[in-house]
Amino acid sequence: MTVNRNKKFVGAGLSLVAFVAVVMIVVVVNRTETQATLVPESAMVPVIENVVTPAQINQIDHSKVIGNHEAGGNCIGCHKEEGQAWSKTHHYRSLEKLDEGRPIAEKLGLGRKYKKTGFCIECHSTAKGDAAPYELISGVSCESCHGPAKDWKTVHNDLNIAQPERFKKSDDAGMIRKDRVYLIAKNCFGCHLVPNETLVNTGGHKAASDFELVSWLHGEVLHNYAGDTTKNRGTTQERKRVLYIVGKLVHLEMSLYAAGKITERGHYRSAILNSVRKAWSGLQEIMEKVDVPELKPLAELQTRDDGSLALSGALLKSLPGTVAKIAENFADKHDGSKLGSVDPLIPGPEKYKHTRHP
Repeated sequence: MTVNRNKKFVGAGLSLVAFVAVVMIVVVVNRTETQATLVPESAMVPVIENVVTPAQINQIDHSKVIGNHEAGGNCIGCHKEEGQAWSKTHHYRSLEKLDEGRPIAEKLGLGRKYKKTGFCIECHSTAKGDAAPYELISGVSCESCHGPAKDWKTVHNDLNIAQPERFKKSDDAGMIRKDRVYLIAKNCFGCHLVPNETLVNTGGHKAASDFELVSWLHGEVLHNYAGDTTKNRGTTQERKRVLYIVGKLVHLEMSLYAAGKITERGHYRSAILNSVRKAWSGLQEIMEKVDVPELKPLAELQTRDDGSLALSGALLKSLPGTVAKIAENFADKHDGSKLGSVDPLIPGPEKYKHTRHP
């Protein structure tokens, strides 16, 4: 997906620039203790009814969605088996979560139109249209994960173009193919981490899923029938190694981004700082196992005596982007063949998320 779905928090009379200017956070992350300076209540940005406020880090361009009210949109014309497997997943049924979200919407003052104008649709549906209110065409679907297809569908389907060139043109047009590991991971964490303090503290929404890239991608969401439509195949151990390490890097990137949104004590703060600790701990384990140049900048980060990250408000503005570059660089340069030492850390089938379709 080169989907760059950056978000802004919208509030009465405050622009994003003004908000960032007044919010100065100092967070010290410890495995057993965390401290944060809090901004005054007047500096917090409220959720306003019928305003699209981002609940995820990445936001889709709804004007480029082409789905046709089916699980995989127009994709299932060629990818029938993949569409059938996806229709068995919780992701496919994510619109049901929107129906269950009325209590959260009421707490946030979003009104009855929350399904089409609120931030809920970004993660719980595939929505189409040039502006709100959008048309909800399905739950999480092909275009949710692989990018809105308007710009890349034609070249992706043109089998007269040699495959390497076709893939490159599809990538350039915004498609997120399965080989684009960093972007796949970022899209997953874009919804499985929720960098919206009001949604969590006021609405009561979960701040994060217990998400790990390998175990989720090889569970029920697996839909790999390429080359053999009779078997839903997993991936190689080499690819799992890359997925595992990139997953931990993106987990840290997104957690740091979300930590930069902390303005008050509460469940959001506790959950997000715990997510930072968990991601960093996972990366420390990896760095003890492998010695690759792309990860060396992480070893230079300032830590406390117990090894946990020491973070400041200034660092929370810059470090997510730094980690993102490390993750992209790592994903581009490694095929997993020289990363065998991380195998003991990679989850096995007993930890895969739900049962995959055969």
